[in-house]
Amino acid sequence: MRVMQDSGIPWIGEIPSSWNTIRAKRIFSLVVDPSDNPRKIALENIESHTGRFIQTSSIFDGQGINVKIGDIVYGKLRPYLCKAWLADFECNAVGDFCVFRCSQDVYAGFIHKLFLSPQFASVVNASTYGAKMPRISPNFVLSLILPVPPLNEQITISKFIDSQCVEIDELIAVEEETITELQAYKQSVIAEAVTKGLNPDAPMKDSGIPWIGQIPEHWTVEKAKHIFNLRMTKGNSKTILLSATQDRGMCPQSMLASVVQVAENTDLQIFKTVHKNDFVISLRSFQGGFEISKYEGVCSPAYQVFYNKANINQDYFRILFKSRNFIDHINSLTEGIREGKNIQYASFSYSYLPVPPLDEQKSIAEFIDRKCSEIDSLIEIKQQKIAELKEYKKSLIYEYVTGKKEVPVEAD
Repeated sequence: MRVMQDSGIPWIGEIPSSWNTIRAKRIFSLVVDPSDNPRKIALENIESHTGRFIQTSSIFDGQGINVKIGDIVYGKLRPYLCKAWLADFECNAVGDFCVFRCSQDVYAGFIHKLFLSPQFASVVNASTYGAKMPRISPNFVLSLILPVPPLNEQITISKFIDSQCVEIDELIAVEEETITELQAYKQSVIAEAVTKGLNPDAPMKDSGIPWIGQIPEHWTVEKAKHIFNLRMTKGNSKTILLSATQDRGMCPQSMLASVVQVAENTDLQIFKTVHKNDFVISLRSFQGGFEISKYEGVCSPAYQVFYNKANINQDYFRILFKSRNFIDHINSLTEGIREGKNIQYASFSYSYLPVPPLDEQKSIAEFIDRKCSEIDSLIEIKQQKIAELKEYKKSLIYEYVTGKKEVPVEAD
C-alpha cells in the first residue's frame, strides 16, 4: 500500500508521497499566437465533461488561437460545463477559449484528465467573473497548484483512465440505444392505437387521409373545425398565468423555474382565456406544441386557444396531437414558415382527424396512458443508470489523477 501525504490543497487532499505539487504555470503555458488555419472550432465542438470533439456544420468567423496537436483547449465561458479537449489535429480556436501547451516534463493526456475532473472544474468555476456570462481568467488557471506524479506514472494513469472510460462509454451507449428503442416503441404504440384502435380484428377502411391511413370501418374522419372552436376571449376569474410545456401541457408559470416570469404589475386580464381541458397551440407547433390545459387561467396573446364543441374525450385528442404522424402533418402545413412560429388555427381547422366512438376514445386514451407510463418507467430506470455511470466516470478520473487509487499492476 502506498504512503500518502497531505497535498495542502483542499480540493486535492492526500496524494502519494512520491508525487509533487507544482504550480500550473511551471508545467504548461498559455498560447496566444493568432491563427490563420481555415479549420476553425468553437465551444459547440467540445462535449461537456467528456472532452470529446463534436463535428458540426457551423461556420465560425474571426481569427482565433493557433492550436497544435497535444494542446489543451479549454472553454473559459461557463467553466462548470467542463469543456476541455486534448487537440488531436491542428486548428484555429475561435471565441471563448484558453489554449494551454504542456512542457516536456508532463504528459498532456494526464493534465487533460485533471481538467476534466469535477473538483478542478468546481475550483475554476468559483473564480469566474461576470454574472450573465461567467468567464475564467487564464491567469487563475496558471496560478493553481496541481498534483504531478512522475512522468511514467502520468502516462500509465492517463492510458488506464482512457481504457476505463471507453468501457463506461460503451455501457452508456447501450443504455442510450435502449432508450431510443423504447421511445420509438412508445411512439408506435401511440400511432397504432390512435388511428387503428385496440381491436386488431376490426374491419378496416381507407380514411382517404394520407397521414391517418387505414382506420376501423365504424370510425369517421372529421375536419377539426367541426370538432373544435377557437376561443377569442381574454382574462379569467382565475388569474393564473399558464405556460406551454412539452411533457405536462399547460402549467402555471410559477411551477416552471426555467420560464422568464412576467412583472408583478402585469395586467393578466389582457391575456387569453384558458379553461380546463382547452387546447393551446404554442410557439413550438413544429415540435408538436398542441398542449392541453388541466388548469384554469390565462396564457400569452401569442398562443392560440381552442376548445371542443363536439362531445369528445379530451385525453384521446391530447394523445393524438402528440403522435408523430400528426406532428409531421402539422409540420407540412408550416412549410416555409420560420422555425418557432406557431401554425394558425385556421390552417389546423381544415385538417382531418380520426374520430372513434366516444367510448373507444376513452378506452384508447386509458390504454395509451397506462402503456406509456410503463414505458416511461423503463426509460427512467435507464436514465438513472446512465447518470450513475457518468458520475462513476467523473469519480474515477478524480481518484486516479489525485492518486487516491493506484492503477492495477495488470493494467500497467
